[in-house]
Amino acid sequence: MRFAKTIAAAFVATVALSAGAAEAKTVDLDRQVSGNTYGSENWKSYITRVMGGTTYKGTAGAFRLTDSINDFITFCIQPGVFLDLKKDFTVTEKASVSANIDKLFNAAYGEVKDAKTASAFQLALWEVIAETGNTFNVLDGYHKITRAQVAGVSSKKYNTTADVTGTANDYLLRMTSAPTGNYRYTIFSNSGQDQITASPVPLPASALLLLGGLGGMAAMRRKKA
Repeated sequence: MRFAKTIAAAFVATVALSAGAAEAKTVDLDRQVSGNTYGSENWKSYITRVMGGTTYKGTAGAFRLTDSINDFITFCIQPGVFLDLKKDFTVTEKASVSANIDKLFNAAYGEVKDAKTASAFQLALWEVIAETGNTFNVLDGYHKITRAQVAGVSSKKYNTTADVTGTANDYLLRMTSAPTGNYRYTIFSNSGQDQITASPVPLPASALLLLGGLGGMAAMRRKKA
């Protein structure tokens, strides 16, 4: 994910992170595990991708970062830029982001559980940010992936490129029927690579009361039985 800083400005506008932000604050982010941005789980793939005819080699996956109080995973929303942990990040909480990013999170964020799914989610996120065509496909178009080797997996035993890109394209296909509005977003920004993380929208008090009532009714039925 560490790529030369080249055409970042164009992609910043493409992300179109929309209104609904709380007051921004500044934090210092660091790795959860010293020396490894992807943490002890190493949720990443080694990739080769092409954007606008330019080839980039690097990594893709879920960063494991901390603000010294909370630990979380983040994903890159600024392709073509180095991650810079030496400078403080401006933190902005948002109730909404661009429609395609929101659909992708609602379709697939809950499935991120290992190196393959984290890498696939990052590739799909880059696709909805960077692709200039009418369809999303990480194997074709302005933005495309030509190699995705899961960290620690032998390419001789495992067709990782097809598996990771296939999973990414499956996530992109699910966007057409994905719900929206189930997540709130936090954006971390500095002069380096910008990051995004998400948390589920809490259920309203009325819904919690309804669930509690249904649970109580179920318990009464079990007791009677």
